[in-house]
Amino acid sequence: MSKHKIFYYIGVMLLISSLLMIVANNVPILASFRWLWAPVFLVFSFVEYLQSYNKQVLYSLIYGLLYAGILQYTLWAYATDWYKHAIFEDFYAMVVVVIFHVILKNNYMIKNWIKLAKLGFISIIITGIMTIVATNINPMVVRASYSNLKYNLPGYLILERLGFGSYGYMAALIALIPILYFFIQRKTKIWFSRHMWIALLIFFLFVLIRSQIFANILIAAVILFLSISGVKKFKRNIFITLLFLFVFYSIPVKVWVNLFIDIGNFFSPITVLHNKFIDLASFIDNPNIYSSNTGIAYRANRYPLLFQAFLSRPFLGDASYNSAYEYALAAGGHLYWMSRLTLWGIFGFAGYIVILYKVFVPVLKMFNEEFRFYYFLSLLGVIILGFLKNLGGREPYIMLLIIIPGLYYLYYQTQNIPYRGRNVD
Repeated sequence: MSKHKIFYYIGVMLLISSLLMIVANNVPILASFRWLWAPVFLVFSFVEYLQSYNKQVLYSLIYGLLYAGILQYTLWAYATDWYKHAIFEDFYAMVVVVIFHVILKNNYMIKNWIKLAKLGFISIIITGIMTIVATNINPMVVRASYSNLKYNLPGYLILERLGFGSYGYMAALIALIPILYFFIQRKTKIWFSRHMWIALLIFFLFVLIRSQIFANILIAAVILFLSISGVKKFKRNIFITLLFLFVFYSIPVKVWVNLFIDIGNFFSPITVLHNKFIDLASFIDNPNIYSSNTGIAYRANRYPLLFQAFLSRPFLGDASYNSAYEYALAAGGHLYWMSRLTLWGIFGFAGYIVILYKVFVPVLKMFNEEFRFYYFLSLLGVIILGFLKNLGGREPYIMLLIIIPGLYYLYYQTQNIPYRGRNVD
């Protein structure tokens, strides 16, 4: 068996263990990403594909060596165990998926890439179906999955065996939305018919709604709006957005308060979405983040807390000394970008941005101009999410570096457009 075939089969298991949760949660020994397939993949890729490693791999390794390694125990020795664990998990996901992406690209394994993208996409559909099933049994199960709430949720372990999507899965769906719209507006059949792509878009939006993560739903709606606007109308829609904000502030507050209360009442009183819209109405009525008792005010207050901690050690970060702002960092850990800026300071955060830039810009350059716009929106959706929520899990990396590029090559294949480079599948 050739090394490309072995690579492909290991890739299949990496995707199944990450995206097909009904298998991963029920056969953990054979479908473990962390303890089995990721280590096997790293060893195999180092032995057989070391010559394929490039600067993208180098920068992801630098992230691990410095941020999850040396600096975490020297310069940033005061970081809490929670942050140390989160940073290591982020590095582990990044380095595996980046190497996976680079080997596919540098060895021109286009056919295998398309097959892996299809497998990943089908796995996402199945996990979406199981998410709907699980949330019908208990609407809080997705929200509980990424916090200590799961230990108090009745029957959580049984629901987990259904294989619903957790938080990383929901973040990956945001990145998928612009690509779904790209396929919808194609006139020719690409794997599925146009009507099927429309149905899939509606399906994934419904999965997001069932997850009851309000920030994800809001960002998905914004990204879909920008996708529909297209490249040519993008600037015009920025103007429309600004105009909408002007109108929003021109209309009396009570009108918006009553509107969001009515929207909230559309959902069952026991759902999170009902509470979120009522909470939003209350916050609009009293937007003071210090005096308001709303959940939005509480979460918005995390920014001033983190900013205060940031100002105390702006260059080297809060983790570089015995800080008095432990509560601010603990409460603000769910604001990904701001918490990392506060933790590492300008020095560490700037380096991290450079690493992400070096990883993702070469991916952007793979695509033609039209598709590049939609991929940019995929990235933008995840970036915006990081301002409101924590970014965790390997699913966004897999979506952005494996599935979306594979779907792009699927589009090329359907249109009979020659690939760049040779095909050695």
